[in-house]
Amino acid sequence: MRKHYLTVGLVGLAALTGCLSFSVGGGEKKQPTLADEIAELSKLRDRGKITAGEYQLGKQTLLRQYRPQSTLPDVDREEQLANHEEPVSSQLVR
Repeated sequence: MRKHYLTVGLVGLAALTGCLSFSVGGGEKKQPTLADEIAELSKLRDRGKITAGEYQLGKQTLLRQYRPQSTLPDVDREEQLANHEEPVSSQLVR
């Protein structure tokens, strides 16, 4: 049961690292990417701090929570698809 709490705590901590940003000295801190967070879980597994199962659980949790940043944040994705024009081929289809 204790391992379960540890796993949940580590996954929660890993998820929150992207949400919380503390900076000392007024500098801007770069938010960790999904790859950074998975790499951190991998380091914990390699050092024996978490089991392979806990690593897999943490990785799957991070992947489920992942939301890529849109390149066009002001445009709705459905609107992008509705207004998308397919390129017209100049060759005739036989």
